[in-house]
Amino acid sequence: MRGSCHIRGDATESRPKAMNLNSLILTFAFIECCSQAFKFGAVLDVKRDAHLAAAIDYAIQWLNAHGAYQHGEHQIELVHSNDYFDAVDTACRLLEKEKVVALFGSTNTLLNEHIERLANQVDVPFFNVVDDLRSVDSAAVSPAKIDLFPGAQLVEAISDLLAHWRWNRVIIVYSDVKRIERLEPFMERRRFASVRFSFVKINRLDYLKAAKEVEELEECGFIHRKDCSEFSRLLLDLDPESTYGFLLADMRTLDMELFRHNHARFIAVDAVDPAFAGENMTVFNYSSFVQHISDKWTEHIGTNRNLRISEAAMMFDAVMLAADAVKILKPEEKIMTRCRSPTRPHRPFKSGAKLIRALRNTSIRGLTGDLRRVSDNPLRSNFSFRILLLGYNGIIDDIGFWEPQTDVHVNMSRDSHAQLQRNVQVSDELKPHFRVTTIMERPYVMLKKNYYELDENSRLEGFCIDLLAELSRDLGFTYTIHLVKDKNYGNDVYGNGTWDGMIGEILRGEAEMAVAPLTVNFRRAEVVDFTKPFLSLGISILFKIPADNQPDVFSFLNPLPLQIWICILISIGGCDFGPRAVSTRLLGGTWWVFTLVIVAAYTANLAAVLTVSRTFIPIKNFDDLANQTTISYGTIQGGSTMQFFQESKISSHVKMWNYMKDRQVFVKNNAKGVEKALSENYAFLMESSSLEYEVQQNCNLTQIGGVLGSKGYGIALKKRSEWTDRISRQILLYAKRGIIEMKKTKWWRSKGASCAGPSSAVTQQRFALNMHNVAGLFIILFAGLVFAFCTVIVEFCIRSRQIANLEQACT
Repeated sequence: MRGSCHIRGDATESRPKAMNLNSLILTFAFIECCSQAFKFGAVLDVKRDAHLAAAIDYAIQWLNAHGAYQHGEHQIELVHSNDYFDAVDTACRLLEKEKVVALFGSTNTLLNEHIERLANQVDVPFFNVVDDLRSVDSAAVSPAKIDLFPGAQLVEAISDLLAHWRWNRVIIVYSDVKRIERLEPFMERRRFASVRFSFVKINRLDYLKAAKEVEELEECGFIHRKDCSEFSRLLLDLDPESTYGFLLADMRTLDMELFRHNHARFIAVDAVDPAFAGENMTVFNYSSFVQHISDKWTEHIGTNRNLRISEAAMMFDAVMLAADAVKILKPEEKIMTRCRSPTRPHRPFKSGAKLIRALRNTSIRGLTGDLRRVSDNPLRSNFSFRILLLGYNGIIDDIGFWEPQTDVHVNMSRDSHAQLQRNVQVSDELKPHFRVTTIMERPYVMLKKNYYELDENSRLEGFCIDLLAELSRDLGFTYTIHLVKDKNYGNDVYGNGTWDGMIGEILRGEAEMAVAPLTVNFRRAEVVDFTKPFLSLGISILFKIPADNQPDVFSFLNPLPLQIWICILISIGGCDFGPRAVSTRLLGGTWWVFTLVIVAAYTANLAAVLTVSRTFIPIKNFDDLANQTTISYGTIQGGSTMQFFQESKISSHVKMWNYMKDRQVFVKNNAKGVEKALSENYAFLMESSSLEYEVQQNCNLTQIGGVLGSKGYGIALKKRSEWTDRISRQILLYAKRGIIEMKKTKWWRSKGASCAGPSSAVTQQRFALNMHNVAGLFIILFAGLVFAFCTVIVEFCIRSRQIANLEQACT
């Protein structure tokens, strides 16, 4: 290209209808060499393409700033939205009047089809930066199209990732049937013969239905390409406690802040090549590019959500590619392009075919990597992707990369790998069905508020119900759940192998599984199989916090014990003259030090005693409970806690068991025990995990002492069940991921909890003294006054008598 070159923009005025928000942006810039201007035009959707317009603006600024051209500017023109005829007419005006030599496409694929058809007629290059859902060999039927979107490479990358992670159940969520047609060759590959593909269609106004369909399929999710706002809405309608895996074409499409606290895991392929990260930062100032695009998007849309940086980066590269290829055009060449009309035929761009060939063979380094044509392959045949993972900690990690014709390169920690895929999976063909028995116990199993409107499987909720649903979803079984008929956990009633409760139902074949707060112990483990415990616990004491009694009127004496008060009274004395000798002064100084320390210590302790009230609880531990008789205590009838004291050989436990057995202080369930503890002078011995929940729900209850023993809640199955180990491994995986703890937090603290902790009501702070605190001082003052008055009378009488006797003696 000879002579000086610069970029400038058209000065065409915008028409009045340009202010309609439902319209298309028409952005164009052009390159002028000597006296001939070579212009670029772009037809963009005003509601969806603000980032593309900003990318063109940034690319032109970059070209100007780096001296490739002397000057540049651009103009924006608006036309009506959804009026494709008007859009094509405007594009024709750009070709005929503005003499553009290249057109840039929108994210609106329908609009692109019309502009691309026009570009093919007149041999003008058409740049596409989005997935148009057509087959890979589209270049054969669309010779003018320059496709920067790596559609074929994206499908290959996703194919390799699915094979790498060995996913065997995949949901494809789509909003356009064309997207399914594009994926048909991908799904028919031999490597995916054992993979089950399910499909969920999203209707624009029915996200909840699509979300329910995804949940009902109970599988991982594979999201190819779809409208980002619809996808965000779909995920928000999913249960945030559910765990899904989503494979995304661009994680930046979504506002990931919405999903950082959900259990959904996201794996994404990023279009910005990591090999060019350093060059992007230095040459193209990538951070400034992202900030520019983000600012323009936020200014136009009002929010930073759903911004697709990868599309903007491809548009930047398209402008750079066009600016480089247009150098082959001769400065003196005339642009005589003309569109077809009813009165005249179209006239192609004379040098269009040559320019298109130059574009297909141009090699430049852009934001998204190397743009070059290798042999007969598409422009992006060497395109590579970064692989990103949004983990449970809410941090996006770069875990590897994908390159064409190579294996997937993934470098993950063991924890990240556990986040990515489930280690235990069961074939769909098995789908065994279990009859599950359970028992009503807060917060493990509870009735929903509208339970009377629901079926048997849907009317229950709670920690154990969530755990059962999670296991069913991950291990591939179905179930029906019912409440145990006799409302017992399971005990050998007569000692002859006749079991009641949930254990009895399993032994009699009325159920195959018991999912409940069922304690694992030796006697039960002899007749049924238990999984690994999903909760660890012990036995503790639940007791009602005694009412705050009025302090004693002589509470001001409490800071010092009785012996010190007696010693102080004995040591009180003095004289009415000041000591002069060294020995007497030493004695006086010692007395002053003693008085100072006593007064200071008394003042400090008095402030604490009178302002902070500690509720007196008569028992501190299990031994205190065993050695008293004023407070009754008991456990659940036939429960594991009762069995623990019944079989224990420790003397204090034997003593407690004999007390409970003789007085029949057992209760039917935890709810009855809590009610008894609140209404009577009764200590309820219960599992620590259930006790923690009750203390959170009722501020009048507290935990006494520590935890006795160590045991756990497990899922009971028939002896020698093949599912015991599978469920145990899955429970251990849940514990490692933190799912067990998250569900415990949900049901223990998030569902109506009103108390901060078990000790919140034990210590109460007073902010002012009342009359009762200092009444003793007034009593002593009054007593002192009365005693002094009596003493005065006695002294007066004695003195009067002495004077009378003296006067009588003198006379």
